[in-house]
Amino acid sequence: MTILRATALPVIGLGAALLAAAAACGSSTGSSAATPRATAGGAGGASTAPVQTRQLPLGTVLTDAQGRTLYTFAADAPGVSHCSGACAAVWPVVPAPGTLPTAVPGVTGTLGAITRTDGSQQLTIDNQPVYTFVGDKAPGQANGQDKYLNGGLWYVVDTAGRTITDEVTGAPAGGGGY
Repeated sequence: MTILRATALPVIGLGAALLAAAAACGSSTGSSAATPRATAGGAGGASTAPVQTRQLPLGTVLTDAQGRTLYTFAADAPGVSHCSGACAAVWPVVPAPGTLPTAVPGVTGTLGAITRTDGSQQLTIDNQPVYTFVGDKAPGQANGQDKYLNGGLWYVVDTAGRTITDEVTGAPAGGGGY
């Protein structure tokens, strides 16, 4: 399995909040501020955790609370979403809860949130915004893996916040696009 490591900032102290400034880009259509709020890892997550883990042919990946696979967008920058409008209609943002858990079983990446230009909060893992894909019709599907859509490549994210760049077995390379 090929894995790319998302840029992550070190956590200072157990359970400490991590502050990061997002670089604002004049062409950014997503977010303008990042605020990682919790370190996920270890035991003790609640059933209302914003993420879960799931074993797929690609490996152990993150899903939302409904079991939908989470993706990162290669065109995003750490702490900045470049997916809005038509892009967000195909790749819905994962909303961040008001309070993030301090730990989610099996998750070792840092959970956080960014504020999007519309004022909503989007969940991040290791400062990378995460999304679901409308083409995933059932929990555990990864139909968005390695797709080039909406101006960039989309990849499933693992439990440490790394993007998995392998193709889904049996899926066409590149996945097409529009």
